[in-house]
Amino acid sequence: MKPELNDKQITDIFPYLKIVPPEEWIQANAFTKHFEAKSRIFHREDAAMYGMFLISGSARITIINEDGNESVLNILGLTPIYR
Repeated sequence: MKPELNDKQITDIFPYLKIVPPEEWIQANAFTKHFEAKSRIFHREDAAMYGMFLISGSARITIINEDGNESVLNILGLTPIYR
């Protein structure tokens, strides 16, 4: 399992997050999480509850249609950002 990143490591990877005021950063409770391959990261209903940033690997955005077939809408992160 990959180690969790601290706040400085997160803002080094995503420098635009450095403008977030400290009180908002604390309130956001930012954390990192590792997902195993083929894991479900979230359901559509959860998407508005939080934001996610892909640090390494890739993610498929899919939808299950009425027939039960899965369609790929997008593939994210084909090249690693962080090692």
